Order: sequence, then structure tokens, then C-alpha cells
Amino acid sequence: MTFLKGVFVILGLSIGLGLTSNTYGWSSTEIQWLRGDIQFPSNDDTVKTSVITLTGTAGGDGWGTFFFIDRASYNYDNKPGENTELVSKFWANYSLSTLAKRDLKFGMIKDIRLVAGLKHAPEVDSVWFMPGIQLDLNLPGFTFANVRIAGYQHISGGNLAAKHFTTLDEENSYQVNFVWRYPFMIGASKWSIEGFAEWVKGSKQISNFGSKERSSWLFIQPQIRMDFGPMIGLPEDKVFVGIEYQYWQNKLGNPLIDESAPQLLIAYHF
Repeated sequence: MTFLKGVFVILGLSIGLGLTSNTYGWSSTEIQWLRGDIQFPSNDDTVKTSVITLTGTAGGDGWGTFFFIDRASYNYDNKPGENTELVSKFWANYSLSTLAKRDLKFGMIKDIRLVAGLKHAPEVDSVWFMPGIQLDLNLPGFTFANVRIAGYQHISGGNLAAKHFTTLDEENSYQVNFVWRYPFMIGASKWSIEGFAEWVKGSKQISNFGSKERSSWLFIQPQIRMDFGPMIGLPEDKVFVGIEYQYWQNKLGNPLIDESAPQLLIAYHF
């Protein structure tokens, strides 16, 4: 635990120094709407689901942040009325090249970063802490590509007396993520393939319904999108349309559920 706190403190101080020693750098925000048939991790129900996602990135000299907030709306178990779920993640990173004041580039790796993240899932009353490292890759044609190796530590859970399902505790685990964006042209139109892949090591979960071993899971969520703004008289890089494909193997640790779900995507960038 001392090591984890140390990573978080170093990262926080480094980003703080970066913010005070230069301007706020750049920022980018996007809101996405997705529509598709989504399967629930607790059973085999599949229903029409709308997801609104707010994402934001920012960075400066050596530092960077990323967050997303998902709000999913669905009709669960054919019950009347709207049901919703929320999940959010926040990541902060700082360049070890900037911190060490020397170039750490080698091979296809152009930088190494300290990272720390938080995940919040209010439906199960839980928060996870995710410290680790990020390898920024130099891949031809990619706007960015990075591999993140991080812990997956449950730091806050629900109450045993809760009437709904709630996570009380989990064994520490770890994860590996790959995030990328690859732009390309089709005629005069701008396109990109972007998204992430996530593998999380299985662990024991303790809930108010008992304990169980969760399987390791693989989650891949690529998007193919077209810059649609110029076709309706708007500037480039404002409005996008496309398809997001969501694949889960052992969805959220349930070995009985694998999901393959295409979703319609509309995004506005500002």
C-alpha cells in the first residue's frame, strides 16, 4: 500500500508542477450517443440500450488527463419506466522523460508515464484505484497509441444491509489496456478507427449475497467513424457518425456471458 500511495503522490506532485510551470496546454471534450442491444452481466437479458458518454482529455508539458462518464438507459426485465446506470473513470499521467529531464525513448516506445486512475460504479457502491505505468508507442500512421499496465484495487464498497446488489470488497487485481486512434481518408472524407482494449485479471468478489471467483475478462470497444460535419455545412472535427462494436469475453467476470454488440454512434466534439 505504501508503494501505491507513493505512486499517487509522485504523480499528483508532478502534474501540479507541470500545471504551475506552464500554461494549461490543450483540452478536448466530446459527447457521444450510442444505441444498440446490450447484454447484462448478471443474466442473459438483452435489451435496447441508449448510452450517453461524456469524455474529456487535457494535457500540457509532460502531464495529461482523461475522463469519461457513461449513462446507460434501458428497460430491464421488461419493467415499465426507464432504468439507468452510471460508470465513470478518471486517469492522470505524467511523463518520466519530463520528470527525469532526459529522453527515455527506445525502439517503438517514445515515452514512459506514471499513471493513476479512479473508477466509480455507483450501482454497486464501489470505487477502484488504478496505479501503474503507460508506454506511449510510436506506430506509423497513428495519432496516438499507448499500452497501460495498472493495478485494480477496490478501495470503497457498499453496505452489507443493502437491499440491492452491492460489492463489499474485492481481491487486488491488475489490468492491461491498449488505446489508439488511426485516421485515414476515403476520397475527400475523413475517417478514423479508434478505441480501446482492456484485459482484467479475475479475482474474488465479496458482495452482500456472498463471495465468488470472477473470471478474467477481455473488453474490446473499437469505433469506425466519419467526419460528418463538412457534409452538413459545419467545420471539420465537430460532428461524427459511425459504428461502435462492443465485444466482451466473460463480461465483468461472468464466465457464462460473452457479448458481441454493434451500436450506432453519433458524436459531437467541442
